[in-house]
Amino acid sequence: MPPVEDDDDYVDYEAPPPRRFTIAIVAALVPALVAVGLSAFAILRPATSSCQSAAWDAVPRASEIPAGWTVGVTDFYPDNQTTTIAGPASTTGSAGSTIYASVTCFGASAADAFDRSELASRSAGRSVTVLDGIGEAAYAIAGSTAGASAMQFRRGPLVAYLASSGVTTDAELRQVGQAVDAALRRALGDSGAVA
Repeated sequence: MPPVEDDDDYVDYEAPPPRRFTIAIVAALVPALVAVGLSAFAILRPATSSCQSAAWDAVPRASEIPAGWTVGVTDFYPDNQTTTIAGPASTTGSAGSTIYASVTCFGASAADAFDRSELASRSAGRSVTVLDGIGEAAYAIAGSTAGASAMQFRRGPLVAYLASSGVTTDAELRQVGQAVDAALRRALGDSGAVA
């Protein structure tokens, strides 16, 4: 093989080292950018767990419900809780009155969920009455049987639904609703809220 002459126009080609260096830089930047993006997402997303905790903490105080009633069992679920509030024992031997209060975390969709629920009740032909003084928005639903009724209200990211069974007066349901609303306000940070 003839000797290669040294030519000034000829440059030694050493592409592999710079290419490897570029690949290493890109390989290091991709995970770093992903980590920064995930951190920003975690910081900027709504605090679902605080909404969930607020729903779990929204149990009414015994001192705020009607006299003779008791705050019973509270069952916890992923984004809500249901508290059983029992009325006085019946003197006639029939079942006593009970109100089931369920508080659910809907987050930013709470107003939409509340509006859809009210529309569904109206569309089903149920008697719906707007309530003042409970929650940011509230309505009562007349039951199809004597003594049975319900109410639903919204406060911030939480929606409460109260349903009665047995003979429960509107005044008793409303007082329990006010107690649950006070519990929602306390759970959302208003430590001085009372019914």
